[in-house]
Amino acid sequence: MRIIVTLAILTAVSNFSFSQKFTAEFGFGQNQYTMESVNRYYMDSFAFQPQYNLLHEHIRTGKQVHVNMAYRPSGLFDVGLYASFQQGGTKGFPVHREIDLWDNSITYHRGCLELKTQALSFGLLNTWYISHLLKFQEKETTLNRVHLGVELMGGLGLANASIDASYPTIETHEPERFMFTAKSFQGQFGLKIEYDFIKNPIITSLGIRGGYQYFRTANVKNHSDEEWIVLGNYPINLDFSGVYFGVYLKLGR
Repeated sequence: MRIIVTLAILTAVSNFSFSQKFTAEFGFGQNQYTMESVNRYYMDSFAFQPQYNLLHEHIRTGKQVHVNMAYRPSGLFDVGLYASFQQGGTKGFPVHREIDLWDNSITYHRGCLELKTQALSFGLLNTWYISHLLKFQEKETTLNRVHLGVELMGGLGLANASIDASYPTIETHEPERFMFTAKSFQGQFGLKIEYDFIKNPIITSLGIRGGYQYFRTANVKNHSDEEWIVLGNYPINLDFSGVYFGVYLKLGR
């Protein structure tokens, strides 16, 4: 009796899930970043200067992973929730010259300085499927497995910039870490195309997506609510805005 009841419940849940057309999406990709104030004021005006020589490369790109959950009430569109994490960074190896009382070099210490920019975002998503308007689903070719859509995403982005500095060969030097945070609206607009390589029992699709992300914060602050200001003149914000591209796996009906 228990087996029959269990099978009945599982069948009901399965039929409900399939009929309601829920989907789950997992993907990763690469983003291009603007990061104007970080690259211009912190790096060009400070970290790149010969007297400091802390870093040598701008932050131009970053990696991103995302998870989406959506409900598709019709073949034309779906709505749902998303969460994503993205990170960019650069690393340098500054050299500290140890001197004696007469300014003579005793030895050189090679350090490590790493600057990271990260962001966690979550919000609402909506995809409109152009392929449905073009009636791909009625074709008697591989086109009935292809879905072409326009995606819109918008929500809250929690961003931070961290600087880690250390000189392992200097016994008296403790590793230092500086953290600055900010939050702002994060939005994306793009195209996606996916192909159903499995249709039963659960549709499984592989897809590619690309578009533009807008995500620019106010000036970042530390835990004491003080702004990050370089050389006493240049407040820093984080600008993750730029083109994005990625691949994803999608499960659902």
